[in-house]
Amino acid sequence: MAVKSKKASRKNLLEKYGYVGSFREGLAAVLDGIGEGVHFHILPNGKPAYEERYECALDFYEGLAVAKKDGKYFHILPNGKPAYEERYDFVCNFYNGLAAVKKGDQYFHILPNGKPAYEERYEEVCGFRNGLGWARKDGKYFHILPNGKPAYEERYDRVGPFKKGRAWVKKGDECFFILPNGERVDN
Repeated sequence: MAVKSKKASRKNLLEKYGYVGSFREGLAAVLDGIGEGVHFHILPNGKPAYEERYECALDFYEGLAVAKKDGKYFHILPNGKPAYEERYDFVCNFYNGLAAVKKGDQYFHILPNGKPAYEERYEEVCGFRNGLGWARKDGKYFHILPNGKPAYEERYDRVGPFKKGRAWVKKGDECFFILPNGERVDN
């Protein structure tokens, strides 16, 4: 007869740990201790999922979680081991197979193996939503494809993510919406 693993109550988990995140992909990020506590992940029964401890550990997305150790960021697997060797100044969660990262003063996206998804480097990038991300180069914003190439030629003072097939943009004093190909939408 199989023995069921007992699920810990949220109240009990909060009493044991200083912070308990939501369970995502079967694990929850926790902060053990106050102030300079350590971060790791727990199983639904409240037990640690692995032995390693981090300065920061966030929720899992697409099988990987953001972690920080020795002041550098990277992604970890559910067993607590690093997903790749490279270390970055900052990393974001994976969405649609890509994560935004910062290394020095350069921003770009990486694949789950930690390798750059493309050669181009930007002043700033965000995660991909609905097939497009945004980037800043030479102080101007625009949307990019997963290969790092611009989705259109125009450059803006600000851009937003694409939602329902259009994105908010600002150019000078004017704000309006555009389609993924950069075409202006007047409604």
